[in-house]
Amino acid sequence: MTTQPFDGKVALVTGAASGIGRASALAFARLGAKVVVADIQTAGGEETVAQIKSAGGEAAFVRADVSLAKEVEALVRQTVSLYGRLDCAHNNAGVEGVLRVRFPIGWIGEELQRDATLLNEKGLTIAWQLEPTEVEHDRDKVRMIAYQLLSNAIKFTHVGRVEVTIASTPAGGLRLVVSDTGIGLSDEARKVVFEEFRQLDGSSTRRFDGLGLGLGIVKRYADLLGGTIAVESNSGGGTRFTVELPGLDPAESRELPERASGASVE
Repeated sequence: MTTQPFDGKVALVTGAASGIGRASALAFARLGAKVVVADIQTAGGEETVAQIKSAGGEAAFVRADVSLAKEVEALVRQTVSLYGRLDCAHNNAGVEGVLRVRFPIGWIGEELQRDATLLNEKGLTIAWQLEPTEVEHDRDKVRMIAYQLLSNAIKFTHVGRVEVTIASTPAGGLRLVVSDTGIGLSDEARKVVFEEFRQLDGSSTRRFDGLGLGLGIVKRYADLLGGTIAVESNSGGGTRFTVELPGLDPAESRELPERASGASVE
């Protein structure tokens, strides 16, 4: 029997009820993965599962709105409950549009600090530098970029420290920097780390099983927002991701409820 690249792996595909999301789910299944299909559209999601099963694959549907952080967390837990693991995540939900809203950078920080409480089981030191100001940007996509970078840093750091910095730019954009003292990336790994179907755990620099979840999401959202990503890393020497997002044109704006404006927390 021919071995497939994702044999024994579990893939979570969001926005998979139709279109490119369904195509992504079917592609993972063809590559041997067990697929968790997630979407807010139940009928479409169940149809995707049916197509995977009719082709001899294994899949399950979970209804979830991945624009909500709590539902994302619950989705990951349910995936692990179903299959005992989660190796890669491929997001197709809500990437088309851009919504410009006004919000304090501190709101992103509060959300990330709650995430870190759940993610940081190893007791890493996490340092926060959050500029106490408000910005106008796509809040939910910025939050998702920051979450995925934080999650990746924590996963691949065994001991030491993770630092998160979020600040505005003079042109109305945002700068996000997440650095860690983890296992680092080789020169070759840096070239492919944002490829959504790429596995890095075959490398001798990878001490942990599975993928750094969500770096493909980071690139897709950064591209959609017109941003850039820089990666600085050496094998065994930690990694630093810097995302630069330009200011958005005022297409659609709305006010959000006032919340804490930011802080620097060690």
